[in-house]
Amino acid sequence: MTYTQEELARNEKISEKIASVSLQVGNSLSWCLLGILTIQVYFYYLAFPKDGRRTKAAVYTLYCIETIQTVVILVDNTVDFFKGNYVGIRIAVPLLCGLAALITQCIYANRIQIITASRFLTWSIRVMSIFQFLGALLFAIGLSGPYGLLPPPPITDVVFGANLTPPISGYIWTGFSAICDISICIVMSYSLLNKRKIVMSGTRKKIDRLVSLVIEAGTITALVNFSALILLATSGFTGSAHIVPMIILSKVYANSVLMLFNNRKAYGGGEDNNKLSVVEASTLRFAAKTMIDVSSDPELDSCETDQQTRLMGCEAEQRGQTDATEHPPV
Repeated sequence: MTYTQEELARNEKISEKIASVSLQVGNSLSWCLLGILTIQVYFYYLAFPKDGRRTKAAVYTLYCIETIQTVVILVDNTVDFFKGNYVGIRIAVPLLCGLAALITQCIYANRIQIITASRFLTWSIRVMSIFQFLGALLFAIGLSGPYGLLPPPPITDVVFGANLTPPISGYIWTGFSAICDISICIVMSYSLLNKRKIVMSGTRKKIDRLVSLVIEAGTITALVNFSALILLATSGFTGSAHIVPMIILSKVYANSVLMLFNNRKAYGGGEDNNKLSVVEASTLRFAAKTMIDVSSDPELDSCETDQQTRLMGCEAEQRGQTDATEHPPV
């Protein structure tokens, strides 16, 4: 199919408008999400000073990543707007998004290991997360202008444009990231709901709250990944509209992690609630194993019955002594 010069010029103007609007929308949403993330990080700093070093390192690393990405996008969107090069965006957006997703998904994988004690599930999620990071890395290398495999594109091809064929690395990045998010959501929800039967009613409410948070966070991140994947696959028609979900993806991951951490405050635990939540999560497996062992051992079952009989006898004796004290014989 051949186009006339007028049609090509008209299509180029449309693509340029789509790229410009997408950059402005992505930049605005990026700043909004960074503001929300800043508030969440400050709340985390005040509420949980006794968290472990690795947890603090993950939180503050995510915040540094998002700050760097936001500044790079702002500089490229203002200083380099008329140059059409956007080397910073084409490197920072895929690379930092993949890194933020890797940190977030590894945090969830560690929680899954605590709850399920399954190395297979844990390492499956970690492997998928590593694959999505490698896809993001290859995507950034291929789009890094004179430092990569492709020449510097014009403004119509920012990050990845309509005039180029989408590389397989873009599909690997967004596809594996979405699959990993859905897997985390399903595994954690099923494991927690399966274990809520063996805990007390107070802990069940916490588990229900945690399941709802996991489902909400997993659904949001998966939707952003799928939107980036679909817009990238249809870039011949949508132009550079995929820039918007790619820019905000890493901040969605960071905010989901901080939301999960900060909601521990709602349980009423304050600073020491981290230890309590870890103990409760790690005892889910112990409680299930104990119930199975007791139900399968007749001697333990009989011992438990004898103990219950003795306790009932002691309670009856105490009630009799109390009645005799309150109502002495005339």
